[in-house]
Amino acid sequence: MTAQALNYSTKVYSLTLKPILNLIWSFFRSLGYSIAASRQMTANIEVASYLQRTEYPNEAYETVLWNLNQKTQDRLNKEFYGD
Repeated sequence: MTAQALNYSTKVYSLTLKPILNLIWSFFRSLGYSIAASRQMTANIEVASYLQRTEYPNEAYETVLWNLNQKTQDRLNKEFYGD
């Protein structure tokens, strides 16, 4: 009887709870990614302005900003999704 109850609870977990918990986990992971990306990209606007004036005077502001945002996305993808 105990084996049947354990088998039933395992099926309930794998068929109902596990997909629901995975959905909740992916939602919060996406939310965290979005918050981190928006905060960093907002900071990149200020940093790109400074870098364009001091470190990269021969490059356009948009190019410096694009490079910073691209590095941000790569880092966050690796951090949040393992890509």
